[in-house]
Amino acid sequence: MAAHTAGVASSSAASARGTTFKSIYAYPESLLQGLGVSVRELGSGQGKEGDGEEHREGIEPDDVEDEHPDEDGDERDDGEEEEEEEVLLQRMRSGEEEEAIGFVVKSGNRIVFTKPDTPDSGLAVWRSLLFSSRERTEDVPPAEVVERLLHIRRSVDKVWVVLLASGGHFAGTVFKPQAKGGAMTVVAKRTFHRYVVRAKAGGRQAAQDATGKMPKSAGSSLRRYNELALQQEIRDLLVSWTSYLHEATRVWVYAPGSTNSKTLFGFEGAPIRHNDHSVRRVPFPVRRPTVKETQRVMFHCSAIEEGAMTALFPEADIERKKEKERQQMVEEAAKRKEQEEEARRRHREEMERKEEELRAFQAQLAAEPAPPLAAAAMAGDGDAIRTLLSEGNDPSQPWKGKVPYLWAAHNGHKHATDEFRRWMAKFPDMYDWKAACVPSPLTDEMEERQAAKAAEKKAKQRARQKELKKLRKEQDKEEALRKEAEEARKREEEEARKRKAKLGKAANKKTDRELRAEAAERRLKAMQVGSEAFC
Repeated sequence: MAAHTAGVASSSAASARGTTFKSIYAYPESLLQGLGVSVRELGSGQGKEGDGEEHREGIEPDDVEDEHPDEDGDERDDGEEEEEEEVLLQRMRSGEEEEAIGFVVKSGNRIVFTKPDTPDSGLAVWRSLLFSSRERTEDVPPAEVVERLLHIRRSVDKVWVVLLASGGHFAGTVFKPQAKGGAMTVVAKRTFHRYVVRAKAGGRQAAQDATGKMPKSAGSSLRRYNELALQQEIRDLLVSWTSYLHEATRVWVYAPGSTNSKTLFGFEGAPIRHNDHSVRRVPFPVRRPTVKETQRVMFHCSAIEEGAMTALFPEADIERKKEKERQQMVEEAAKRKEQEEEARRRHREEMERKEEELRAFQAQLAAEPAPPLAAAAMAGDGDAIRTLLSEGNDPSQPWKGKVPYLWAAHNGHKHATDEFRRWMAKFPDMYDWKAACVPSPLTDEMEERQAAKAAEKKAKQRARQKELKKLRKEQDKEEALRKEAEEARKREEEEARKRKAKLGKAANKKTDRELRAEAAERRLKAMQVGSEAFC
């Protein structure tokens, strides 16, 4: 992590991802001149600068701490400070490389350079270091991107300024790079703090007044005075730093909200304007403005991150994993489709086989017609079965391996099988019923019992349905009564609330007699004061 002592900020640091952070002035100019100029787009190409942007991890001084609890809604909570150190993945998509030598990757709010001799490693800087918020990276030639980086590297004799304003706090620091090592020396620094945020309620007094609601309490008056006083102090400081601001390589500004922005830019004789080329918004979240925070911001904005491309762009591994998952999904879908095709093919073959067997069976029937009793059994014709049995057609004579009873059962003709059983009950010795595969006789008493049993079952079903219908009606009625009682309760509560509110207003309202008494007391006091003054 970066460190600073005696007003000097360190020029290097390391991150947990295996990358190294150094000040831009710590790199030799010859190394930066060797960067390639081919361009490959990995993202939007134009990132929005300002507070709330994504930032990288591991480039914060160890001893930079938030010294005060949050009071302003614009500030981050203490529990969120550690999240500022995590890597926030940039939104990128792969593109085609135009040339074989090193390239500049323009991806949202980060720009990455690669060296021709080591294409797997790169140097990353913030986009706002090289581009203003109004510029489009697509409109700038790659060679000019490298030239801008070199121009900043050569400006060793110029200063950098960091201005942070938020929640009644202001911190401004002027830095100048050292000739050796690239560390930043603090040339000038100043902080202000005024009470402009109402405790617990949050929000500045100016924001509250802008809504049209202007309370007249002592606290609000004090906060309004402090707003004006803080604004004047900051503007006086900016005017006194005019020489620094005009010669600065970069002026990094964090001023969320219109009030802070107007304090820095919106006054007559302001040494800087929001559209000046040197003025850049801080492209990552900022903590409470302090001198240590300005040093942290300075190191953030001027550091170059060096490391492997996989470490600079961890989302590339995520993209590869996603691509692998997509490929696996495609392969699984193709495998499922192949299995479904195989199942359909087998089904077609099975159906074709059965159709072939049916055609063969029909052809066999046509060649060898069935006996009358077997034909009647296959057709399920009970009258024909009864007639044929009375004429002496033997039911035990098989045809095609089955007796007539089995043909009727095979085709699902229950009334035909019952006809065989009835005939067996009437004439048990007329045929060999065992050979005919008739299981048991069916007498009239048995049929009556079966019919009675079926009727009883049907009656029970009807009774059960009737009972369920009655039960549902009772439940619906109970539900309707419950809803009606609930609505009546709510109406009573609403009426009671209105009566209570009405009684409260009547109780708070003073009677005419009380008002006259108070007026008389005031007149008496005024007369007493006048008489004392006269004496």
